[in-house]
Amino acid sequence: MDDGELLAEHRKVHLFDINAPGDISFKEFDNFTSGDRPTVVDTGAHLICYPRPFNMSTGEALWELVQRARQEAADNQLFVATCSPARDSSGSYMIWGHSTLVGPVRRL
Repeated sequence: MDDGELLAEHRKVHLFDINAPGDISFKEFDNFTSGDRPTVVDTGAHLICYPRPFNMSTGEALWELVQRARQEAADNQLFVATCSPARDSSGSYMIWGHSTLVGPVRRL
């Protein structure tokens, strides 16, 4: 892996549609083709990172999913980062925020 060799190519398996009236509408199915299997690469990782750019309409509703990272960190004895872009109140896309880093003993 040190030589920059491509180990896998990921294709998202579960595409979604979002329609928040008055806010955002996006259909991944219109823009992407889903994969047919998960991507698995054994690299001995010590960190899993989940980028989560939730907007203000979906952020709170989906926050519980992000919190499952705490259990995942403990179960797999590694660090789990859930990261979000910074909120810019003057921007056209309002980000929910709430980045976290959880360690193997569930400490934030």
